[in-house]
Amino acid sequence: MKKPLASVTRYGFYEKRVIRIGKRSRKAWVKSRRFLSGFAAAKQGVVAVIVALTMIPLLLATGVSIDVGRAYLVKQRLLSTTDAAGLAIAASIKTDSTSDELQAVLDNFLTANFPSGSIGTLSSSSYTYDSSTVSVSAAVAVETTFMKLIFVETLTVNASSQVTRQEDNLEVVLVLDNSGSMSGSKMTALKSAANSLLDTLFGSDATSSQVKIGLVPFSNNVNIGAANTGYVSDTSIYDWGTDTWKGCVEAEVAGNEDTNDNFTGPWTPFYWEDDSNNNWYYSGSSHISSSRGPNLYCPDAEITPLTNVKATLTAAVDAMVANGGTHINWGAIWGWRVISPSEPFTEGAAYGTADSTKAVIILTDGANTAYDFVYDAFGYPSEERLGSGINTATEVADEIDIRLATICQNMKTAGVVCQRRSKSSPLGRSKTSPLDVKQSLVLRVVPVVHRRDPR
Repeated sequence: MKKPLASVTRYGFYEKRVIRIGKRSRKAWVKSRRFLSGFAAAKQGVVAVIVALTMIPLLLATGVSIDVGRAYLVKQRLLSTTDAAGLAIAASIKTDSTSDELQAVLDNFLTANFPSGSIGTLSSSSYTYDSSTVSVSAAVAVETTFMKLIFVETLTVNASSQVTRQEDNLEVVLVLDNSGSMSGSKMTALKSAANSLLDTLFGSDATSSQVKIGLVPFSNNVNIGAANTGYVSDTSIYDWGTDTWKGCVEAEVAGNEDTNDNFTGPWTPFYWEDDSNNNWYYSGSSHISSSRGPNLYCPDAEITPLTNVKATLTAAVDAMVANGGTHINWGAIWGWRVISPSEPFTEGAAYGTADSTKAVIILTDGANTAYDFVYDAFGYPSEERLGSGINTATEVADEIDIRLATICQNMKTAGVVCQRRSKSSPLGRSKTSPLDVKQSLVLRVVPVVHRRDPR
């Protein structure tokens, strides 16, 4: 007896239906289910398609990041270049500078950093300037590699820099060795160096609104100027002879007044008294000089106070003559007095004036010297004016070495740069470091980077 294809069992409000199928139908159903299950499990082909579709934008994004990274490096280099070019332009600006000259300065920096065929091609550059700022802009085209796939051939990077021109006022006193050892080629070299410095500071300008220069020629004496009789105590001693006071004064050593700038006079006029009745011979050597008179070894060249007129300075330099001994300290202290705002020379700005630099530069060929038989700004060594027991030429030379060190240290404390240039070793006799010598002294406009375009 065949069983029915379906049976129904009732349980209260619901019923249970059981459908029975044949063996053939059952086998077909099982095969279908197995086929569908296997198809659902076959994921390999789908993943490969998805990965293939995803790799294209990933590779493109990687390539874009490489191109953009290269462009970023170029921009940093371009910023550094515009900074340097702006500084160079600011330092090159003079009253007679042309736009072509300044553009050439910019172009030189840009082409040096971005030569043809390098990481970028310079596409444009420009600059503007006024009395206080210099602005520089430039653009560089960077060739792409991967972005060409999306039809982007180049990336253009831009940079701009702004430089503030800080025009400080500058006061410089040149203390120039006019001693006898500077004769001949040395004096020629000294004049050349001094005039070269004047050319650097003034350029082609006859005057300067920011620069003042003073000159102190020295030997073992300093000539403050015969017209400055108001700064000496009395010149009547010259009334007894045929000579007149030439302009040299003697050192005032009491209270260390020869090592600072607080002594404002009056000074004792230099007067080499007649010593013809002694010192005919000394240590077996003759010290008779063909020169004579109370102004003996007083330099012809007078102090030139601070001035902004180039012609006045060049004329004074060219008129210098070598003669006499070497007291560098005496030249240095008068260099300080010239640059000081107080008497006897008042052309200098007050200490601490904003945007103002003071510098004393000493040009000499050697060390301090003294002679037992020579009367100079410190008298004869035997007079012991520099201190008890200091009564020989060697002791005097050692003492003025120390005083030179003190002068320059005191200048430094007051805010004045003290710099010495010499062809020989500085003050070999003294172990005291005599000077604050700087490797370089900025004597021109000092521009600083004020702002860069961060974009």
